[in-house]
Amino acid sequence: MRRSIAIDDVLSFPFSGVARGRCHLSPDAARAAYRYEGNITVFNLETWCVETSFVGDCPKWSPTDPNAIAYLKPNQSGVFIRCVDGAERHLGESIGSVKTGEWTYGGHTLEWSFDGMFLAALVERDSEGTESGSNEGSEGVEVVNFSPAASADALVVLEVRTGDATFEKAADPDETYECVAWHPSGDWLTVLSERPSTQVEITEKFSFETGHWIFDYHLFDIHLKDGNKNSRVGPGAGEMGLVKWSPDGKKLAFGYSPYPVEVRPVCAMMERDSDQIQILSEEYWCDQVAYWSHDSRKLFFNGLKGLSHRVVCVDTATKRTEEVVDWTGWTYLGGISQDGKTLLIHWEGLNNLRDVYAISIDSGQSKAVTHYTDQLDEYRLPTSGVVEWQSYDGLVLQGVVVSPCGHSMSAKRPTIVFLHGGPVGAGQAISDAEWDWLTTQGFQIFAPDFRGSQQYRYVEPPNEEMNYRDVMSGIEWLAQNGKCDPSNIALSGFSYGAILGAYIIGQTNQFRAAVLSGGSYGYTNLFELGLHVGRNAVREDDKWKASLQVPDWFLTSGICYVEQVETPVLLFQGEHDEPVEAQMYANYLAGAGKTVEYVLYKDEGHDLFENKGGHRDRLERKLRWFRKHLT
Repeated sequence: MRRSIAIDDVLSFPFSGVARGRCHLSPDAARAAYRYEGNITVFNLETWCVETSFVGDCPKWSPTDPNAIAYLKPNQSGVFIRCVDGAERHLGESIGSVKTGEWTYGGHTLEWSFDGMFLAALVERDSEGTESGSNEGSEGVEVVNFSPAASADALVVLEVRTGDATFEKAADPDETYECVAWHPSGDWLTVLSERPSTQVEITEKFSFETGHWIFDYHLFDIHLKDGNKNSRVGPGAGEMGLVKWSPDGKKLAFGYSPYPVEVRPVCAMMERDSDQIQILSEEYWCDQVAYWSHDSRKLFFNGLKGLSHRVVCVDTATKRTEEVVDWTGWTYLGGISQDGKTLLIHWEGLNNLRDVYAISIDSGQSKAVTHYTDQLDEYRLPTSGVVEWQSYDGLVLQGVVVSPCGHSMSAKRPTIVFLHGGPVGAGQAISDAEWDWLTTQGFQIFAPDFRGSQQYRYVEPPNEEMNYRDVMSGIEWLAQNGKCDPSNIALSGFSYGAILGAYIIGQTNQFRAAVLSGGSYGYTNLFELGLHVGRNAVREDDKWKASLQVPDWFLTSGICYVEQVETPVLLFQGEHDEPVEAQMYANYLAGAGKTVEYVLYKDEGHDLFENKGGHRDRLERKLRWFRKHLT
């Protein structure tokens, strides 16, 4: 007998699936390796059974030996090679005086040379180490001392046969290494770097004139013989993605953003002896350049368009692009066999967790390697799907709709509009336990995407006014099709969604309640702009703008519209997440006679998920707020 999702289930979600980006296919397509809850599992695709499991992360099969896999051990133990028979070796125990126990590792740390004789590793030499990368454990969290998201300050080359570290190249003081790719000759590696994200650098990388982040990427070759660096792109390039050399060594593929602000890169390449960038596909954002075909002609990458990540193939000669795997949700390519006939992916959607699948390219047939979605079998899952509508200027946008199990969206049911964070690339068609739970409480969910996510076409500038009109056009479309009552809706926003939500309730009184979490509402920007003014100055009028020279982007801050807000507002903020922003926004609302409640959570950061007691409190308060103000 299946049951509805309860609040305790929300607190234990997400039920674990395969860690994102942590599965890999052996070159002969005989085995798959994937990481789940701190362990690497090796699965035999011929006998269709698990062969072994061991503690580790970042599994990478050798390109020449289908029986050998490189991986990282936790607790900063370093890089290991493990054979299918269970034998393993530790590589690079030290580089001079720097022991591997003093290294932490980046997410795209390990890259095999084409001949399988060397491994390139990006490391951060930190004698104190870091604690990140949490996994399920006896108390729900297992701390692993390497950071999958960390950047690195050194490039190390390890010889697989001897285990020796044969090369080291430190990053310049003003950069960190993001990812690395071997050239097939083995003579050099191509490295992507970015300026470090210290607090000082963050301030320098944000333009208060435009309100946009400024990126400084650099793509260059490091020659192993002498350590010299030759620049390919930048420094000062826009956002970039992973880099991959073709097997023939003639083409370098990478993600590249030709835009000056934060936008996902598109799939691009350059010839070996040229610095000219060729855009291969503008239809999809290039979430990750993944694999070349064996003949160096076709390039497979994770492509993003709308709310779904797809596996996409582009012919570099004709620039013809096709979707190889077009499942709705988040799809990650974990390998392609040397014969080009088998793909390994893992997929997460609206009603499934992250499972691994083997797919035949010829037939398109898929078979599940893992079955973590079975954890949902005990629940009556809601009815969910993706809808499309035309915004005010004709741009087609997407959104997720979620309604009680067995029911479609209806004007008879109160609707909660959820605004995602980011905003760039943050909208996704994947399950959300909180949405599922709220549908059991009599609500239905609409999670509209908006052009600021940059998932439909490039928009400059992607400001709050555009996003506001996108959201309202989605609500209007639902109402016109009998899927919601526009007079019985509420708003919920997290991070950027809270920023946008504060702007929206300053423009319209259509929402009967709003819950905003982890937002920034414009108070701190007053001081960043040098505007030490009182509350009476925080309003939009031409005289104020002219006298204080306020940039237009600041006038989308929620704090500018407190006088116009009629929507009751509930604010959540973590103690370590600029609490002054929410506190002052609440003070301004209260001072203007508005209905507002402000809750500060001790020892919480931006995500507000560290403490389960606090998480429960937020869910309960949110539910009471919506029940109080919606009918």
